[in-house]
Amino acid sequence: MLSRRFWSMGVAAVLGLAALGAAPSAEAADGPPACAKIVFRALPSGQNDGEQEAGVYHSRFTHLELKAEVKSGEPQNYYVTAHNKKLDALSGAIPADAVNCAKAKKLPAPASAAASCVGDHFATVISHSGKQKVVLLYSINAKASAYCSAGLLGSES
Repeated sequence: MLSRRFWSMGVAAVLGLAALGAAPSAEAADGPPACAKIVFRALPSGQNDGEQEAGVYHSRFTHLELKAEVKSGEPQNYYVTAHNKKLDALSGAIPADAVNCAKAKKLPAPASAAASCVGDHFATVISHSGKQKVVLLYSINAKASAYCSAGLLGSES
């Protein structure tokens, strides 16, 4: 009777360990997520005129900076750079994957870009499909968001 109990506990332990080994781990992921959203704060008033860095995001998959052009101490226009370089221009329409990513992150589909990008805070949406990484920038005022710009991350980003 005692040996049967140990045998059944041993089988349960082996099955439990096998189940743990079969579960995929978050660290096992090889590449970046297909869709990501990163939120940045706006610059406070009273900044020095010129280009100012509002925020930086760095991970093992990418490096982004949110920057603003400042005049008379107030941010006039925000934009995204990667490793202090402007993003590559997007040729043609915004890919469907990027549009779907924005919708999945509860942001409006990108339509016509705003003339200048200002807001209380900002969101970047990164859509990664194949070799192409598309970055969409949105300004957010209270609860309303507006599409600002799109660009491509270079291959070394």
